[in-house]
Amino acid sequence: MSVMLNPCILRLMSRTIFLIMALSLSQHFAMSQLPFYQDIFHGGATGDGYNASASDFTDTLKVYIEPGSTIRNAYLVVGTYHESSWGSTTDNTCVFNGTTLNLSPSTAVTFNFSDPLGSQYFKNHVIVKDVTQLVSVGQLEYPITPPIGQNATMTQTAYTNYYILISYENPALPLVCVNAFGDNIDADAIRNYSFSNLNPIDTTLDVGFTFFGDAFCDTTYDGNYIYINGNYVGLAGGDELNELSCGGVRGSFYYQNSTLYGLDNDIANAQMSGPDALARIEPYLNSTTQFNATFEYQNIGGPGPSSPKSNPIFEFYTVYTALCDTFSVSFPNDTTVCIGSQLQLSASGGQSYEWLPSTGLSCADCPNPVFTADSTMKYIVQIWNNDSCSVIRPVQINVVENPSFNSITSTPSDCGTSNGKLEIIGDTSTPGPYSYIFDGINFQAQNYFSNLPSGSYSVSLQDGNGCVVDTIITITEQNTTIASVSIDPQTGLIPLDITVTNNSSNATDYEWYLNGNFEGTSFTNFTCDTSGTYIVQLIAWQYDPSCADTAYASVIATQEVVVPTAFTPNNDQVNDTWEILNLDVQFPNNVVQVYNRWGSLIYQSKEGDYGSNPWNGTYQGEPLPVASYYFIIQLNNENTEDITGNISIIKM
Repeated sequence: MSVMLNPCILRLMSRTIFLIMALSLSQHFAMSQLPFYQDIFHGGATGDGYNASASDFTDTLKVYIEPGSTIRNAYLVVGTYHESSWGSTTDNTCVFNGTTLNLSPSTAVTFNFSDPLGSQYFKNHVIVKDVTQLVSVGQLEYPITPPIGQNATMTQTAYTNYYILISYENPALPLVCVNAFGDNIDADAIRNYSFSNLNPIDTTLDVGFTFFGDAFCDTTYDGNYIYINGNYVGLAGGDELNELSCGGVRGSFYYQNSTLYGLDNDIANAQMSGPDALARIEPYLNSTTQFNATFEYQNIGGPGPSSPKSNPIFEFYTVYTALCDTFSVSFPNDTTVCIGSQLQLSASGGQSYEWLPSTGLSCADCPNPVFTADSTMKYIVQIWNNDSCSVIRPVQINVVENPSFNSITSTPSDCGTSNGKLEIIGDTSTPGPYSYIFDGINFQAQNYFSNLPSGSYSVSLQDGNGCVVDTIITITEQNTTIASVSIDPQTGLIPLDITVTNNSSNATDYEWYLNGNFEGTSFTNFTCDTSGTYIVQLIAWQYDPSCADTAYASVIATQEVVVPTAFTPNNDQVNDTWEILNLDVQFPNNVVQVYNRWGSLIYQSKEGDYGSNPWNGTYQGEPLPVASYYFIIQLNNENTEDITGNISIIKM
């Protein structure tokens, strides 16, 4: 935002000066100021306020704006009470001209200045809200509703008083200088304020002065005597028109064409009286850059109620013509940033700069400080030109939390495909609408992503403030194919016919192998024509061979073991030994035992060695007589029972 400042010319006649000023006070005298607005332009200014006390009493702010003008700036200034420190009502929003405004302590320009009121001890705040976009030239009345259900005992924060200050530009009107400051000092029965280092004032023209005071109940015991540079201006106190009892006083005015005009019950003369808190103070000025104001409680030690000992003062208001050269300046707009980020602020057009406070800034006396976003801040920016004139603006930087993911749901991708899915839901504690960026794709409103291959992806969630949270999501891969094969029978004597059954699931393609030899893509049966173990291998997949699953099944085919019932060990080279056919081949771990009729072991083979050393009908080297002998053939195979029977020796 840029503003153009024009010279304040001495020969301009009947200039009225009206300032809003914030103060800093020791017990009896203070020099410092906390300005939040100062400007010089062709046009005018207007202001009005009301006091809701601790209620939710609704009222209307009435101003005057010259037709044909344009709105330059508008600020809603809100004063608050709290019994000991900042608290909050159930509702801390007001409604101004139909728009809800958040009255957060982060928007305060001054805060925690104390105010003993009766038996209670309060902390006060002055909140400033930029409402430039909510006012218009043709609208002269602005309804306002305080937070609903404010606590009348003020045990929580009460948003008690409201003032609207509007500056409007009009090239047909003379120059006007408008300033704004909020009180920042602890209350006392006598309070002395010094407004120094002001833009030079043309003291030949009208200078208007007013303030916003709370609980100035009357001018019998509870008013305040007002002095400017030691000159008595009047006794302020009593109730404004159509407001709550003991609401306080504030000046309502508009200024243009070098003339100060009073609104409501305020009169633009050199005195204040009762609820009339508006006065022209140029007769009392003896300097072009400063003046002092004293507020003295009416009933210090006197008769009547013993308390309060002072009255709360929140703001001061003045408009005047300044003796300044023109210079064009720019200020940063109010903005919102994300916590943890940095923001480059920029002001220009001056010879020197000051940012108050310096908290969170890389420098406080440079035009372009870097703001580190740790917490919400209200800054006051002052820009001076080369003749010591300055302009001032409040700058609000709202720091908001980054969003978070409420849930992230992923569906794995089937192996060999790109059918993974991802759904993201943002945490609704941050404002929407939400948008998403997925793996480098531009932000989009869709929070559902499909047709994803397996892998890792970057995902970002952006909320309505433009704040972003990032994470990495992995879409896993799943193989749903299960290869399964069964064969029947699993054992038997050759020749053995085998039936093969494919029991696979989630598969469409197959490769079959028998003992390592490829058998094709379909395989349903085969025959075992030699003894041994036959291994069937099935490789199955659905989308891609790299995602295959493998299953195995085996069958054992054997030849029949032939056990002779007799032999003739007569050394004729024919049938001299007991030959058991296929024994070692089918059952390589066999042991053969032979017993005589008395149960004595007369022969035993070594394990698996019967075929090379069969029984020759002898015992300990001596031929045995013709007889029948009992045998046991231990096959040592869990699937086959041992063979038993009788063998006869025959002599021929």
